[in-house]
Amino acid sequence: MSTFSERLREERKRLGLSQTEFAKAVGVHLNTQSRYEKGHTEPDMAYLEAISQAGVDVVYVLSGMARGFSEEEAKRPEIRRLIGGGDLWQGEFDCDFFLEVLGITKGDWEDVVRRNLRRWDSEQPSGKAIPGVVASSFSSWGPEIARASRVIGGLIESASSLDSALLSKVLEGLDEALSVRGETMPAAKKAQAVAMLYRSFKASGKVDPAMIEEAVKLALG
Repeated sequence: MSTFSERLREERKRLGLSQTEFAKAVGVHLNTQSRYEKGHTEPDMAYLEAISQAGVDVVYVLSGMARGFSEEEAKRPEIRRLIGGGDLWQGEFDCDFFLEVLGITKGDWEDVVRRNLRRWDSEQPSGKAIPGVVASSFSSWGPEIARASRVIGGLIESASSLDSALLSKVLEGLDEALSVRGETMPAAKKAQAVAMLYRSFKASGKVDPAMIEEAVKLALG
């Protein structure tokens, strides 16, 4: 059976990262990452949490447990039904609605499920391996769903294009207008006003004090 260090190196390569890139992504020194992969040093919990966020299957790295069913195994009727959901969620969980909200295709979802379902040894006398799901704080479900989701991808893209300088000016302008009036604004209304003003100023990149004052008047009624 492979060792922790070998599986860690295997997962890093699966993600297509060099040691230098991986060390930077998880916040450790290159020498530290090298020692982990050589088995010279044991990592702490903070490191395991960091590599999980980076997309590493920590359950596999720690235990060596098979990461999921192969494409060939997934064709077996009983496993196919498990992956597809069958009638398991009827009356309890609307999988199709969940996928629609997150913008994940059925095919992508089944691929995520196939990779995350794990084998576990039955306690039956036969000891036959049967399908099961490992409950773990280091599950790769979250990162894989995020990567498959068009909605989450769009949110990340939007966040990366956010003009933080403009947003700061909008907030400062709004606070100044409220201060002059000696007024305060409920958090929910303030958030709505900031969002509206930010969208209005985004095209020009310039803040209009008169528009901020008008927004304050409208919000305060």
